[in-house]
Amino acid sequence: MATNQRGVALGRYTCADIDELHSRLQQHLARHGAKIDAFYYCPHEDNDQCDCRKPKSGLFQEAFRDFGDASPENSLMVGDSISDIEGARKLGIASIFVRGEPATRKPGTETAVQLADRVCDSLLEGVNKYLL
Repeated sequence: MATNQRGVALGRYTCADIDELHSRLQQHLARHGAKIDAFYYCPHEDNDQCDCRKPKSGLFQEAFRDFGDASPENSLMVGDSISDIEGARKLGIASIFVRGEPATRKPGTETAVQLADRVCDSLLEGVNKYLL
């Protein structure tokens, strides 16, 4: 899982808060026989501070180093922002864009819809429609 976590740089939450959230997510998934192999996140405010904030490729590259069998060709990016889809496209990773609720859609949604390989309105719809 690769996420931008700008809220750390803005002081809204800490890296420890993110780690706690990831731990709780893993516990929930474990109750259903699932898990996430690794979490990667960018705590920086903007792209000038690092190479990890999507749409840059740092988080993806780190995951590819950690998981030798992973590659752009056998990976999938499921995201709800234009930066997710742009990051995937830069590396040739297939993408599913999750539009979300109309009232809370992020800026760039229409562009992301055009760039993504697949589009859905919710994560559940995307899983049912494209991954099962």
